Amino acid sequence: MRPPRTDRCKGRRLDLASIPAEDAATYAMIRKADTTGVFQIESRAQMAMLPRLTPVTFYDLVIEVAIEPRTDPGRHGASLYPQA
Repeated sequence: MRPPRTDRCKGRRLDLASIPAEDAATYAMIRKADTTGVFQIESRAQMAMLPRLTPVTFYDLVIEVAIEPRTDPGRHGASLYPQA
């Protein structure tokens, strides 16, 4: 069986338990809105808000995702799109 890519490249095993929850370098990247391909924070609306809200913890990201402007009428009802 072939070892995971992280084993081959870095010589260490990577799993969810070993990933630091509050990694400073990761949050610096997020604050710069360098989040293409990052689920929940890759939309243009999210990328526009990230530098202004300056998240430093996971909870900050939870709040940021919760207040993102939504464009899906199914989440808000038909009042946003009366022509629909």
